[in-house]
Amino acid sequence: MGLFDEVRCPYPLNCPEVQDAIFQSKDTPAQYFDQYEIRVDGTLWHEAFNHRDNVRWQVMIDGEIEIHHATGEAPNMKWYSFRFWFQDGVVQDMIAEVPE
Repeated sequence: MGLFDEVRCPYPLNCPEVQDAIFQSKDTPAQYFDQYEIRVDGTLWHEAFNHRDNVRWQVMIDGEIEIHHATGEAPNMKWYSFRFWFQDGVVQDMIAEVPE
């Protein structure tokens, strides 16, 4: 299994049951278990560390990032997927793939 990053998503999702979940993504630039956040205003932020403290940096991205989260355990596991399209670092569109 490859590495991934974690994504928090305060940006409004159309699935309140996973709104506060921690998602995984392999579409972010690093994939070293880094922390990202899609904020309410649609901007993407990356938690970067230096020797003294941590700082969140806005990520100026154009393109798609997909995030995933699973709830429950097999055989009743539910898989949630959200695809975000960014332009100039801001969400322009989102498509949700959610269980029925």
